Amino acid sequence: IRNYYAVFIKMQPIITSVNNPLIKELRALKERKYRRRSGCFLIEGRRLIEDAVRNGIKPELLLVQDDRTEEFALLSEQCLQTAAVSRAVLESLCLTEAPEGAVAKVRIPQEMPEGDGSLVLVLDGLQDPGNMGTIIRTANAAGIRDLYFLGENVDMFNPKTVRSAMGAVFFVHPHCFGDARELYEHLKERGYCVCVTALSQKDYYSQQLPKKIALVMGNEGNGVSRESLEQADRLLTLPMSPEAESLNVAVCAGILIFDILYRR
Repeated sequence: IRNYYAVFIKMQPIITSVNNPLIKELRALKERKYRRRSGCFLIEGRRLIEDAVRNGIKPELLLVQDDRTEEFALLSEQCLQTAAVSRAVLESLCLTEAPEGAVAKVRIPQEMPEGDGSLVLVLDGLQDPGNMGTIIRTANAAGIRDLYFLGENVDMFNPKTVRSAMGAVFFVHPHCFGDARELYEHLKERGYCVCVTALSQKDYYSQQLPKKIALVMGNEGNGVSRESLEQADRLLTLPMSPEAESLNVAVCAGILIFDILYRR
């Protein structure tokens, strides 16, 4: 199979120009508006591509560095189309300075049916792709499948988010809501207690936790929105040193997620 693939790919013209129309079209997927328009995004490196395939997502296009085609022969069989490109072309599509030999175009998963987990996350206005990716990765590690996005968050399929999430974007179920009242009514109807991370006089460790929790994490600079605060059933505050002004939102999410699970 590998030899057959190697012969086949060598018969195809290698894309060597960064101005090739296909390459320009793929490079545009680094921007949110083009991802929304096409319904696709880019992933780079063997691990992310294999994670997509393992979750039943068949890449629409696999681009392989021309001197590494045999290395990706078996993976190419899981893709709808494959092409060889020069290193310069591959680098123009990647975030990393040393690309791992392949880039794939995949379709953004459609909104998934909700699970029945006892802990879900609500992300309210996050703007940093690194934080978003870390939270998604942490949620996946904890077995959380349902993530609710309220309002304008950084795109879950931003290249930096995808890379930071280390493949976890393929294993969580995103649910997007523009209206806070609609979201929180939706969650409360399903028995979730809305627990919002915000300053309060009662710290997190002094509280008894309900069985079903919707944990709300807010914007890096401004915290959760006023609408989320108005809908909160409980406020969760991690105790900190008086000298500390705040805690990174991804770190805070990780502490709370695993402590909630540990208490159970």
